Formats: sequence, C-alpha cells, structure tokens
Amino acid sequence: MGAGQRSFLFGVGSFFAARVSYVTGLASAGPASHGAVSHAGGLKTAAVVWAVAAPVMTIAAGRKGPELRFPIAAYATVLATMYATSTQRPNAGWRSASACSIRASQASISLARKRS
Repeated sequence: MGAGQRSFLFGVGSFFAARVSYVTGLASAGPASHGAVSHAGGLKTAAVVWAVAAPVMTIAAGRKGPELRFPIAAYATVLATMYATSTQRPNAGWRSASACSIRASQASISLARKRS
C-alpha cells in the first residue's frame, strides 16, 4: 500500500467497514440475554471511552490535516459502538476483550505514527 494521506484514508475506510460489519453481526444475533455483561455498565464504559478518545483522536488527526478530523471522529465512534454492542451479547467477555484489544491496537499504532 502506498504512503500518504489518500492511502491512510483508504485504510481507515476499510477498517471502518470491518467494524460496522462486526457491529451488524453482533446486533443481528438477537436480543441481549442475562449472560451479557451489565447492560448499563458496558454502555457507560463505551460512552466514557468515546468521550475521551474521540476528541483526542480527532484533534491529533486534525494536526496532520484538517480533512482527517471527520473520518477519524467517525472511526472513533464506530470503535466505541463496537465495544458497546459486544457487551450486550451472551458470553460477552471474549467479545468485549476482542473489542478492547482492537481499540488498544489502534491506539498503539496511532502513537507510534505520531512519534515518527
């Protein structure tokens, strides 16, 4: 894949589509059950993560280029939505852990790129 902003946005768009698919798959599995993590707890956690991470990611992206703000804000939103949706499913523990690991991975990649 090439370098530059266009390639970066293509990658963000691809990952965005994958996260939307993840959310759609979880949401289409039917209603949440008693085996899910605390419904309110998962949603509150997702809201807090989004409220902290989305502005930080958006500001950092805006420093690279103002046109990156919206795509990165949207990506942060879909990541938080993915986590929130994963906590509402039966056996949510491994799904939530997966969503968190994806979030941590994305954050570490962002930090590494920012330093370079």
